[in-house]
Amino acid sequence: QDYVNNYFNNLDIQEEVDNKIDEMFQSGTFNELFAKYVPYATPEMFGAIGDGVADDTQAFITALNNKYVIAHGKYRITSKLDFFNANDNNSYKIITLTGEIICDNGFIHIYGENVTLNGGGVIRGSSPESMVCVGALADEQNISAIKCNIDNIYIVSENSKVGILMRNYFLGNYGCYCNVINNVFLKNTTTGIGLVGDVNGNLIS
Repeated sequence: QDYVNNYFNNLDIQEEVDNKIDEMFQSGTFNELFAKYVPYATPEMFGAIGDGVADDTQAFITALNNKYVIAHGKYRITSKLDFFNANDNNSYKIITLTGEIICDNGFIHIYGENVTLNGGGVIRGSSPESMVCVGALADEQNISAIKCNIDNIYIVSENSKVGILMRNYFLGNYGCYCNVINNVFLKNTTTGIGLVGDVNGNLIS
């Protein structure tokens, strides 16, 4: 009886809880449970190192198969990242960047419908044309960007001409409209936001 009483009197519940949570993080159990009820992913779940040196392109691409991506590390990418969501029953894709994407001749391509990039993170580096392209690429005309949002993001260019490029060829049912760019900070770009083609109906603030 004394042993039991002493055990509970000296038991630090918070420490026990903290230890258990640490154990769940280390084993991956926490990520599994969280992903089951809150469908999110991080690039680290798919092998990203997130140190700004390793090439995390493929890990980031794989993470983007999920509807909600949280990116809190420093990710070096060497090719295009597609932030894409199909128009499927009003679905969505959210990329919350609280860390940094380092473009090493890579860039971000936002297209489809209901794609949101937010989080206060940084996109920096160099890319062939623009750091972020919303809508059609120069060699891909049948691309739409509708109801996509970029909010609270820093873009720092090393040699890119354009920070954000919105392009629309407007062929058939394809277009670039109802998109919102808000609280975006751009540095070292010749053109902050470039508009190509018929891109009326977008909000830039």
